Amino acid sequence: MQVYALNNQLFVITKNGEITEMHMYNPVLNTWTKKANPPLTVYSFVIVVDDKILGGHSQSNPHTNWPELGLSIYDSTTDIWSEANPSPPVRRFHHSQSVGVTSGIYAPKRLYVFGQEQLDLNTFQTFTWAYNPEDNTWSTSKTIPDSYRPSFGHLIAVVEDTFYMGTFYNAQYDPNLGMQYLPIGVQYVPIGYSYHEQISPEPSPLETLTSKPQPSNPNSSLNTTIAPTAL
Repeated sequence: MQVYALNNQLFVITKNGEITEMHMYNPVLNTWTKKANPPLTVYSFVIVVDDKILGGHSQSNPHTNWPELGLSIYDSTTDIWSEANPSPPVRRFHHSQSVGVTSGIYAPKRLYVFGQEQLDLNTFQTFTWAYNPEDNTWSTSKTIPDSYRPSFGHLIAVVEDTFYMGTFYNAQYDPNLGMQYLPIGVQYVPIGYSYHEQISPEPSPLETLTSKPQPSNPNSSLNTTIAPTAL
């Protein structure tokens, strides 16, 4: 069962045999309403963007037969599921993708997908994609440096349109213990980021505003701070 908050209501996705169903709970009226069923039974991730629910799923590119990321989009205003344009194809997904959404306040509103592509048995490559819900297009963005390529999925928090990720990377190989993994923290600043203070309508006379440090290159899509951290 998966539960998502949208428009002050709860949307619950459950599997009933071979059918995936969705119901909406209205906490004010204390009522349940049946909604349109999701088109697929399994999603690699589900996330809320504005008044829509986005579900990511792997599918095959018809031209290359390589996998690509598809998006099922539920519009709560029309109660209709539709398919967005797919992502760029990859050779093979390695582990599940991690996702986060920028609000549009400090950076353009995008769905960011962080993942890893398996090129061959022992070669992996990270990728970062940005989906624009306004024009239904994908773009590639700067990835986590290869020297800090993650071996597991990211844990992501988005604060003021800046991504903070906790992950692991291959530290060293021990013949007795196998591969040793070191936890790291990564800060990712999206392209188009611009910080500005949010001032309340009636600020206190005693309040003072402090400026937040700007990225060294405002057009850069990556501002990475990598250091061992406890997870």
